Amino acid sequence: MEEASFDERTLKGCLEKFKRKRIEEKRKKIREELKIAEVNKDITRMRELILKYKKLKEGING
Repeated sequence: MEEASFDERTLKGCLEKFKRKRIEEKRKKIREELKIAEVNKDITRMRELILKYKKLKEGING
């Protein structure tokens, strides 16, 4: 039984690590898009990206 619980914890840990990595990749992509929008002075797009970024950040913390 201990092996099963260890395997389950290991899998959960790997899944959480994978989720965090995917979220960080999405945040990185949003930051890059935000820089482009800032250069183009596209305020509407900047607002959209900032909201997306905040939602992803809350997903990690919440």
